[in-house]
Amino acid sequence: MPDAVDDLNNILDWYISANDLLTSIQKAFNKDPDRVSSHLLWPREGEPVDKALRHLEKTKDELKDYTVLALFSVFEGWLQEDFSTQRNELVEPRGMKIDDQLDVYKTLIGADVVGQVKQIKEYRNWIAHGRRRTPSINAHPKMAYERLSKFICQVRGR
Repeated sequence: MPDAVDDLNNILDWYISANDLLTSIQKAFNKDPDRVSSHLLWPREGEPVDKALRHLEKTKDELKDYTVLALFSVFEGWLQEDFSTQRNELVEPRGMKIDDQLDVYKTLIGADVVGQVKQIKEYRNWIAHGRRRTPSINAHPKMAYERLSKFICQVRGR
């Protein structure tokens, strides 16, 4: 299995690059919108610049959320692998919900780290299931990366 922390690093790097690019486009739009829009497929001819700026801001929000989702997906794959190969002597892993699996790690790395990961899971669920109920935190990719990689490294004893 590929190294999960490396995969988390790659996703975070991708997010930072894409977010920086979008931020640069926003700044350019604010400075000289006519020059920027002539090189892009949007905004359409005659479309107001403020609409394009709102679109960019929405795109950055979506990028943030889907990056958190991607980070948690990598973590969840690692968790399933670790749980089925390393923790199966503690409990029967089949059919356990992820929160119950995470709880098994409380004695290994502490309840606070597990609780922080559960908050990222809650945010991931909010994204994946239609953004209905407001999550307890507004997770950011860097926050998700730090919490998830900390969990993995502590479990590994690093």
